[in-house]
Amino acid sequence: MYLCQVNTSEILYPVTDPRFLRFSAGARIINRKIKSAKGFICGEQIYDNDRLFITRSVWESPEDLVSFIFSGTHRKFMGEASTWFKSSEQPSLALWFSSDPALPELDLCERKLEQLREFGESDNLKGVKWLSQFACQAPGTAGAGRANLRLSPK
Repeated sequence: MYLCQVNTSEILYPVTDPRFLRFSAGARIINRKIKSAKGFICGEQIYDNDRLFITRSVWESPEDLVSFIFSGTHRKFMGEASTWFKSSEQPSLALWFSSDPALPELDLCERKLEQLREFGESDNLKGVKWLSQFACQAPGTAGAGRANLRLSPK
């Protein structure tokens, strides 16, 4: 089984706005690094009408995903998320297991997020709370602690 993830963040500025250029440059760096990350199978970052930044990816395990999240470049960069993204009380990260290693279609990702927002976590659908249990287990996350796992901008 493969771990699928989708994360959406509402953008504060149009992607062409100079205030957003640092994020765009950092996203390109992270996109290059992710391709060699342990357990990474496939992924995509897209901008939806200057409104949303969407990441979709497939991983061999939750530990691999968490290990990448806490990697130096990603962790440092995402510490600045509030500079570029609106805060949201709604879940913005959904995770589920699939027997198919292909990148999930956007409509499926959207349905998964809607389900999580409406019904919460279930046996087949998880969020950041579930993923946080792996923060202390994943290689390279020593000292990260469960409370520090922050996948969506706040």
